[in-house]
Amino acid sequence: MITIEESKTNNISSQSDNFILQRNNNIIAIAESNIGKLREKNEDFYGLFINDEDPNLILIAVADGLGGLHGSERASRYTIKKLGHFFEKSNPEDINHPNRYKLYLDRKIREINKTLPVGGTTLTGAILGKENLIIFNIGDSRTYGFKNNKLIQLTEDDSKVWEIYKQGLVKKDDIRFIYGNNIMTEAIDGLPWPIHPRYKIVNKNQYDALLLTSDGIHDILSDKTMEDIIINNINDPQMIINRIIDISVNGPADEISEESMEDIYAIGDIPFSKTQPGKDNATGMFVLTKKIGGIR
Repeated sequence: MITIEESKTNNISSQSDNFILQRNNNIIAIAESNIGKLREKNEDFYGLFINDEDPNLILIAVADGLGGLHGSERASRYTIKKLGHFFEKSNPEDINHPNRYKLYLDRKIREINKTLPVGGTTLTGAILGKENLIIFNIGDSRTYGFKNNKLIQLTEDDSKVWEIYKQGLVKKDDIRFIYGNNIMTEAIDGLPWPIHPRYKIVNKNQYDALLLTSDGIHDILSDKTMEDIIINNINDPQMIINRIIDISVNGPADEISEESMEDIYAIGDIPFSKTQPGKDNATGMFVLTKKIGGIR
């Protein structure tokens, strides 16, 4: 575990190293990535970047390279590093006008897609401005907000099973049990057709913390399990991430209820599958937004 007392040069991007970012002896952010039990390499990549001109402006992001595509570990790395460099050099005045900066951010993500050298990747994260947040997402990695002891998913998955959930046919946590839940409808993939990243602006930031996860976490843990871990360890952010990663990789696995199984069977020719801890790379980042100097 790398522990850093924050300075302007401490922008972090990594594929496997775990880190804690501190400011004035307070933990600001903590991340951990685990290869899991079945993968030969870690295709996840995460980053935290501090604006060159204003250290209270921060970008956090997680990318999950698409399994099955050659070089996807390079795609996730390329995407995070390109986006991070763009943010570091951005004008703070632009960042603090979220509707304006969202357009610049969208342009950059589309540019990254066009220049992606190999593979494909998801992308999720947030821009932490002086008062506001810009949440962004493409693919099935997720950004959650935590407030009033509730964990709330702020992004939508670009996946076939998410479309089934949006139709009201299954509960959100039950899409973990649908076979083929890794089939995405959008990603950064370098292909010559348009992509459609999603954005959400949170004015007057209302969240005490943000949690970013790759599907190696939320395909195993329910939102309620993650929420309980945060509540029970709210004064120990390191334990929050350690517990989330440990259960994602080592279990125990959740069992599907009979009611949920009946809901899935009722859809048609869609088989259910058991969750399998450790089946994929697992990456999580937990950021205490209210402890960053500029965000109140």
